[in-house]
Amino acid sequence: MEIKKELELRKILRGLSKDWFDISLHPYQEDFIYHIFNEEERLISIRAATGAGKSYITALGALLFAIFYNRKSVGIIAPSEDKTKIIMTHIANLLASCPHMEDIVRIDTRGDTKLERLTKEVSKSKITLKNGSYIQILTADIPKKGQKLMGFGFNLVIVDESGEIPSEIYPNIFRMYVRDKAKIIELGNPWGGNEFEKHAYDPDWISLKVNWETCVEQGRFNHEDVMKAKENTTNLKWTVMYEAEFPKNIDCAIFTEEQHLSKALRTYDKNITFDSMLFGIDVARGGNDYTVVTVLGQKGGNIYFVDSYELDTNDEMKIIGKFRERYEDKTDWKKAEIKVDCVGLGGGLHDRLKELKFPVYEFRSGWKANNFNEYADYKAETVFGLAKCMYDGRFYGLPEKSKYYLELKKWTYDVRSDRQTHIVDPGDKSPDFADSLAIAFATPRGRIIAFNLKTL
Repeated sequence: MEIKKELELRKILRGLSKDWFDISLHPYQEDFIYHIFNEEERLISIRAATGAGKSYITALGALLFAIFYNRKSVGIIAPSEDKTKIIMTHIANLLASCPHMEDIVRIDTRGDTKLERLTKEVSKSKITLKNGSYIQILTADIPKKGQKLMGFGFNLVIVDESGEIPSEIYPNIFRMYVRDKAKIIELGNPWGGNEFEKHAYDPDWISLKVNWETCVEQGRFNHEDVMKAKENTTNLKWTVMYEAEFPKNIDCAIFTEEQHLSKALRTYDKNITFDSMLFGIDVARGGNDYTVVTVLGQKGGNIYFVDSYELDTNDEMKIIGKFRERYEDKTDWKKAEIKVDCVGLGGGLHDRLKELKFPVYEFRSGWKANNFNEYADYKAETVFGLAKCMYDGRFYGLPEKSKYYLELKKWTYDVRSDRQTHIVDPGDKSPDFADSLAIAFATPRGRIIAFNLKTL
């Protein structure tokens, strides 16, 4: 946008905020609303410190957009119903504070007071204006992988608390970008491990950051209060909630950026001839899980990331069909080992591959570790072996900012009263991609591969 037009638009937005709602915008809040209105920008990612007023400005920006333009739709997507209610509460307060809103919002004119009528209206999930525009709030429908979102489309999509929405739900949001030519704005605290973190570094997205220093400079926070908060905040939460940065490392992380992941990103000659090919298959258990196939190459003591794909199914015939189509004519099976997670539905896949004479091996997380004095189970020993491989600089080609990268960052451990090291999966489910990578890397039971798994 030309500088003159930008200045004019910013002046209009400041005026509307002040005249209608008696709000004097901080410069960073003005930036946020400006990006909502700038028609030349369609993908905006905003990470902000806690207390910066993200939800409040989301409500104000959405309301101004719906008032300013005729017949426009605004969708506000949040990870939970409670968080959508936060935004609608802000909208209710904004509507009630402006004497002009009763003439703008299409509401039932029964014998209630103005505030009562407005409050009843915004208690719904959708408010409609007399100019044909509307604002609708939706949850991301996380338990059902965002299926509820498939029936909706908007001109403006605002994704609040984007860091809390799983990666597998984003395709259902981005279909609006394609089908409806929607503008998408996402914002939140920068908890890592999903699309929010990827977009912050994607050149196709405009990335904005509002940290505690910005909030102090512009009068939102008091410096002494922030420093007191720092004294009572862990390093991880300080990084995310005040510095507005994605954490490089999580407390008790197994894979750190500096010592593991940055080394594993190194590229390699794609013409290399491998001594063996290692396949890891993590079969979907249902819910939010995916079947993930990871392929690694081994040359001497080094491991190379070769390929991967995912399937939204646990149907063994579909999995085998895709597997054979992709690899059967391209792989020397005498130099290969396929490892399948046989807990639950993976057992059937393992047995069928065995019937088809593939070199297949079981992987069971709960097996006793070889070094059982150190590790709680086979999975813990395998994961720390993978970490050691990366730490030693023997792993190549990990895709940067991929699902593998982001899930590995979130894997943590603890040492319990039995003095064994346990793996702690992030959230309420095991990470599909990281699991598949570890399975591919694992030493098959009953077979010795060319390097030893060492502990950190």
